[in-house]
Amino acid sequence: MANLSDKVTPTGVLTPNGNGSGLTSLTSANLTGALPAISGAALTGLSAGALTFISSSDLSNDATADFTGFNASLYDSYEFVFLNVGPTTDTAELFMRTSTDGGSSYDSGTNAYKQSVIYRSTNDSSARVSNANTTEFQLTAAPLGTGSDPGTPGQADNIGVSGVINVLGPHITTARTRVTQNIFYSRGSVTTQTGGGETFGNTPVDAVRFFMSSGNIGYGTITMYGRVNS
Repeated sequence: MANLSDKVTPTGVLTPNGNGSGLTSLTSANLTGALPAISGAALTGLSAGALTFISSSDLSNDATADFTGFNASLYDSYEFVFLNVGPTTDTAELFMRTSTDGGSSYDSGTNAYKQSVIYRSTNDSSARVSNANTTEFQLTAAPLGTGSDPGTPGQADNIGVSGVINVLGPHITTARTRVTQNIFYSRGSVTTQTGGGETFGNTPVDAVRFFMSSGNIGYGTITMYGRVNS
């Protein structure tokens, strides 16, 4: 029989059983510590040509939608994604202008832009619109409406512009900035439109502005992405 002076020495390893899934009623007082700071400096494998989110604007009765997040050291081109962007005024059209001074002003000269687009709708055959010398890019070749019919204001089923506008090589000083588009909108009929254009001068573009020909931008979202150059 062991006496009180004998020692019992446990052997083996104690292994806790459970993953915490049964814990309940934890209060903030039971939780201490902080997550470690995470740096993206060591990330690799981000190849050239990948799209990177820059900014997004949710619009509601805005006079303009301006984007100034251009960075020639990071991006070769920019993609603007439109989600149901429409006007407050019937028969308004969607326009775009470019800036060469970071958005302090936007070029509106009489021969600032050139463009050609082709559009087709459920009510019309294919049509082409060409503008040799304009004060803005005309992003919709036909008037938009605040409702299902541009001639009937206030209808509930607002269908604005959705699609993609690309601004290509805006930092290049030896060539004009090019703009391409592939969009869809409703003007009482379903309309699809593709085309492109260019600025008149070779000065680098570093901001863009979207606006309506009359009234404000009533609704929709525009998101800007940059295409990585290296």
